[in-house]
Amino acid sequence: MSVKFYIQKYTESKKKSFRSSTKPKFDPTIKFVEYSCDIILLNQHLNSTNDTLLKYDLVKALEVAERKKRWHQNKDDFDVRRAGILINAFKNAK
Repeated sequence: MSVKFYIQKYTESKKKSFRSSTKPKFDPTIKFVEYSCDIILLNQHLNSTNDTLLKYDLVKALEVAERKKRWHQNKDDFDVRRAGILINAFKNAK
């Protein structure tokens, strides 16, 4: 995916006009793996670019992704073994 997609994903404000009392429940292990994979790709883009403004945006997106990753890691139903297997599969698929 493009760099602009990741920057928009993590820096765009999430204003919601409608708040539902029932939130969809996401598996924290899957979300942890998603953010971990995004962090890996953001770091690759960060190391490959020379544009200062793009680097600044990538660092801001990295901070948000790392914060979200830590939040999901601290959940009670987080499965570290399953997360490790999925992240290794992602790294080996490249």
